[in-house]
Amino acid sequence: METTIILYVLKVNMAIMLVYGFYYIFLRKDTFFNLKRAYFLGGITISLVYPFVIFDLPSSYSPSEIVQALVYQITLSPVEVVHNQQASQLFGVRQIISMVLLLVSVVLLIRLIIQCLSIIYLVIKYNNRRQIISEVEFFDLNDREIAPFSFFKWIFINKEKHEPTELEEIVLHEKVHARQYHSMDVLICEMLCVLFWWNPMVWMLRKDLRLNLEYVVDNNILLNGIDAKQYQYHLVKLSFGKNTAVVNNFNVSQLKKRITMMNKERTIRSGVAKYIFVFPAVFLLITANCIFTACGGSDTTSMIEEQAVVKVTGGESKEGAESPVLPEIEATAKGETEADAEKQPLTAVEKMPEFKGGQKELMMYIGNNLKYPEDAIKRNIEGRVIVRFVVTATGKVTDVKVVRSLDEACDAEAIRVVKAMPDWTPGMQDGKAVPVFFTLPIAYKLQHK
Repeated sequence: METTIILYVLKVNMAIMLVYGFYYIFLRKDTFFNLKRAYFLGGITISLVYPFVIFDLPSSYSPSEIVQALVYQITLSPVEVVHNQQASQLFGVRQIISMVLLLVSVVLLIRLIIQCLSIIYLVIKYNNRRQIISEVEFFDLNDREIAPFSFFKWIFINKEKHEPTELEEIVLHEKVHARQYHSMDVLICEMLCVLFWWNPMVWMLRKDLRLNLEYVVDNNILLNGIDAKQYQYHLVKLSFGKNTAVVNNFNVSQLKKRITMMNKERTIRSGVAKYIFVFPAVFLLITANCIFTACGGSDTTSMIEEQAVVKVTGGESKEGAESPVLPEIEATAKGETEADAEKQPLTAVEKMPEFKGGQKELMMYIGNNLKYPEDAIKRNIEGRVIVRFVVTATGKVTDVKVVRSLDEACDAEAIRVVKAMPDWTPGMQDGKAVPVFFTLPIAYKLQHK
């Protein structure tokens, strides 16, 4: 489960970096403000969802050809036996890093909640000074030195601090924020920063998304006939107020960029063509994820639960997760006659034998039973033992042999555990149960001080 989350987080952040990189290189200077808003929201959504989108890649082989190409033996996931020569520690490096990441995220989440609650407090406190105009609620903060701001359909302003002309522009400005639900964009970005605060690209995306929202509003204001110079003058005048980070402020720290964008010539219509390249980029991203999954990097919805590591301390075995193991199933085509199949283990069957409970249970069984021989520990013996065995037509494990030896004690321990396996579900060929070969790699490893 932990590996699943880590892989998902890495995929999401890789996509976010691609989304922001494409924006910064190709779209940043455009005046298609609404289109850029859609790009940001679409890019964030795709980044969060695409790891779950898995489809079957086209193959030039038919299912029957694939079955016929299956194995003369099945190589199971390698199992690593680790003897820790140091005293066991309460937390490993991985756990400490995870805790730090989680702790900072919790702090940022609490900060975001406090900001939202502070807005709710203002709504309750100034409810008697509320006014509804065009489905938008205005709150007159008559006793506060604060710059105007909006949060969804709530607009907060101190009317006494502004002249009538200035007030008209502010109200028009904040109404655009409110009606277009810009607070939704802001909250989405804030949550991204809470979850992925360690990725600088997330903060850069947050900054440019919020700036683009101001571009959207400024453009709407000027289209409504407000004088550009007068509006820019009012922006400068209001640029010293302080506000909550989660709201849409009338002023913004990057005022110079806003004024520059207002005075910039509009991007020619053919510039929209750049946004078309987003669609093949999305397709390539999803395809890459499918290829990654098909090539052994398991998908994020059902990732490698089958991984297992045996960690041995003081002669006792227990399951661990410090050295994740990817399932390895190797295949080599080799033909067998039906007569041979009746007498000896087949090299290819329609349905392979299965340990009761699947790969995960098999790894857990080995992890709970296999021990690092004390004699091998004393002699610093490390390496790999490969055990070969047969799952018979009745599901019994027989003919256990070492095909790659390491040490007499390590070989004997591996054979002992394999021989003690409970019965498997036998393999099937032409509707009949048949014997099948398996191999199991076991790596013995010492953790030195």
